[in-house]
Amino acid sequence: MNAETRQALEDSIAHWERMRDNPTRCGERPGPNDCALCRMFILNIPTCNGCPVYSEPERDHCEHTPYTTAHKAWEAFCSAIGTRNVDYALRRWQEAAQAEIDFLKSLRPPAGQGL
Repeated sequence: MNAETRQALEDSIAHWERMRDNPTRCGERPGPNDCALCRMFILNIPTCNGCPVYSEPERDHCEHTPYTTAHKAWEAFCSAIGTRNVDYALRRWQEAAQAEIDFLKSLRPPAGQGL
């Protein structure tokens, strides 16, 4: 993994941590516009080739990763704001966001193999 990709991975992890910890933060959402890896590999190149998330052959974009569940949990949380279900939706969102964070951290190269 080159230095630019490694930095994008770290930025993506930080993005998910911020959303998990402060889900009503203005301006950040799950999705390609706010993900550093997506900005690098989809929005600039129009393909996922080279993205560490996409490296598995069965994946198409972020399919078969915790992202799908996290995105749905985010939408459910946003819909629940102002209702009596908001606490439950928040817990589900934070659990799903943590699963995405854990997944992204698993993509870090082993120590010593860095850049």
